[in-house]
Amino acid sequence: MERFHSNPIPLTQKTIKYFPHIESLNIWSKLDELFGNEFIGDNTIDVAQTCCTSPNNTHNTKISFFEILIWYKVSYTFTQHKKSTNYKFKNICLEHTDRQHLSSQIPRVNSIGDKCFYKSTFLNEVTLPQTLTSLGEYSFASCDKLTSILLSHNLCHIGKNTFENCTSLVCVVLPDTIKTIPTSCFQNCVCLAVVTFSRQLEKIGNNAFCCCSSLEIVEIPPTTNCIGKYCFHNCTRLRQVNIPNGVKVLEENTFCCNAFTQIDIPEGVTEIGDQCFYGCKYLESVVVPDSVRRLGNFCFYGCRELREIKIGNNVESVGDFCFGVCTSLTRVTTQHTVFSLCEKLFDKNIVFCNDNNSCV
Repeated sequence: MERFHSNPIPLTQKTIKYFPHIESLNIWSKLDELFGNEFIGDNTIDVAQTCCTSPNNTHNTKISFFEILIWYKVSYTFTQHKKSTNYKFKNICLEHTDRQHLSSQIPRVNSIGDKCFYKSTFLNEVTLPQTLTSLGEYSFASCDKLTSILLSHNLCHIGKNTFENCTSLVCVVLPDTIKTIPTSCFQNCVCLAVVTFSRQLEKIGNNAFCCCSSLEIVEIPPTTNCIGKYCFHNCTRLRQVNIPNGVKVLEENTFCCNAFTQIDIPEGVTEIGDQCFYGCKYLESVVVPDSVRRLGNFCFYGCRELREIKIGNNVESVGDFCFGVCTSLTRVTTQHTVFSLCEKLFDKNIVFCNDNNSCV
């Protein structure tokens, strides 16, 4: 163990003798032994201070180190009281209570806690430090003056509802480190017009862009395999969106967007959920691929300009009112075994045709 100059594991008074050349002491947990280097000198209350009372911290002779690296989470305010010490904090979280100590810029922290800037009225343009890897739940929610935010290239985690109700936010670029856009992340960002997605994105959560009424075109990367419920619900100007080939289920109420004129459903989708395209009143034609087994209730309800639809040959279930109030629909192309599932679902007489253009 003599080659180690820092400890790869927590140490005790008994085990430190196996690391005789330690210069940098790594503290992984607030229960780790500090060897007499307790946090003292101010009245700050913080989880870090519990090290002093840890049962592992015996009162033997103090051992000095060149630096002490604290790897568990501590608040930003606590670190400011320790500037003149040999402690280096590797997991600094900016909490709501830290805001009174801030200048105009967000400091070099590793995470921003839940509701840290919730309902802040002073934020307009924000640049997050490159040290930042995590944003907590509701951390910038309801910041109604926030117009732009530049995210860290190292950001890996975004909590749910992070930017919900940021009603002045215009654009956002998600770094390639982001694999999930969580529930309600940008819900009701009514001015959000441009979103650049991570090229490694895998999942868009429920309600993620619900009521983003300024979105017009959305380019979802091909790595995405899940688009959640109500994801683009009531995006009233959204007229174009691609569905990646990896998506297997179109969830309920996903695309209730009345500006849609066309949608390409990829081969591989097995289910189109309830009300998925409800009220897409300008949608003119739809091709349901052969991979689809189920069409949900009210799936295309209220698509008033829908004139023609081709239904795949493997549909086994068609929900109630699936094509209700499709007042312009005149032609349905599908195989004979699907006719009996569909005939009773339309408001008026429809011409049914098979793939050979034989109509009934």
